[in-house]
Amino acid sequence: MRKPEPTRVTKPAPPAKKNKKSFSIISIIVLCLICGFSLGWYLDLTKSKSIVLKRYKKEVKQEIENKKHSVQIKDTSSMPFINPISFLYSRVPMQFDELKSFKPQVYHYILEACKDNSVEIVSVYFRDLNNGLWFGINEREKFSPASLYKVPVLIAILKKAQSDSSILKEKIVYVESDNETVLLRKEGIDMPRTKMLPLHEYSVEELIHHMIVYSDNDATVMLIDKMSHDYLRQVKKDLGFIDPLNLTAESNYITVKAYSTFFRVLFNASYLNKKYSNMALEILSRAEYPYGIRAAIPDRIVISHKFGERDHFTSPYHAQIRQLHHVAIVYYPWKPFLLNIMTKGDDRVKLQKVIQDIAEIIYTEVDRQVRLMPKNNLDKDKERDED
Repeated sequence: MRKPEPTRVTKPAPPAKKNKKSFSIISIIVLCLICGFSLGWYLDLTKSKSIVLKRYKKEVKQEIENKKHSVQIKDTSSMPFINPISFLYSRVPMQFDELKSFKPQVYHYILEACKDNSVEIVSVYFRDLNNGLWFGINEREKFSPASLYKVPVLIAILKKAQSDSSILKEKIVYVESDNETVLLRKEGIDMPRTKMLPLHEYSVEELIHHMIVYSDNDATVMLIDKMSHDYLRQVKKDLGFIDPLNLTAESNYITVKAYSTFFRVLFNASYLNKKYSNMALEILSRAEYPYGIRAAIPDRIVISHKFGERDHFTSPYHAQIRQLHHVAIVYYPWKPFLLNIMTKGDDRVKLQKVIQDIAEIIYTEVDRQVRLMPKNNLDKDKERDED
């Protein structure tokens, strides 16, 4: 008889509850480690971003201060003559306070100048090209533009070049005119107005240079001949300027405010594109006229300018009434402004001095006010950060 096999006793397995508890503890520890690492990384990143941001603001502020006190406004796109504030630093939040009007000082000077017969009539137009503050004195008085007419000619020829730049390279033969003979006989003019050589070829670009830099009348006529009078008239009409009927060289038909439009559209590049607006103002900055506004502004300050002179003759070569005008964009750092002064009188030297004196009053006042203006927004950000 077989003996029954002994019953095997199996050791019971450990309870599942204990395993789950251990897993939960481990999971919590791992999760805490991940959260701690993530929080530390985030705080470190936030601190780094804050340091970088403060450093960036400091560098930008220093760069602005350096440019503010530089001799000449420059930019990275090589277009320093068009709307330099908004064009150059549109990414930087800047604050520019308006100038306070100094019209009374200018008006008082004009009254005194008229009393001592230095001048018969003066018109002044001033505009802050940042904020738009402007004032006028006798701004409705009409004058003959004289050589100021060369600026709309410049705009018109560059408008053509904007569509076809090859026009600037076209050559024209200069045939001597009788303009210089007449100019030489005028009282107070002892040198020819042209530097061009008879029967010599000049490109349109060279003629533009002669017209603006030397105020050459013959170069102006040659450029006008490249365009139709209807085209030139249409360009002026586009800019809101319409020539009166029965117009002659002696006609008084332009005001300081109306004429200033030509310089404003160049500065804002609102008629020509940026390239040709900048080109026009760069050429105007080379104009050879050391009197008037140019004599009043320090040499370190760039100006784009044009003068105009008209004599009304009572005898073939004797002028009774003279007109002398000077218009300029003055590139004062951070506060460029437009100044247009037109005068009538009987003495060219006195008229030059009146224009210079008015420009000195205005420049001195602009310089004084700008130096007293509050700091810009970047300084305010720095003050908030330090608090």
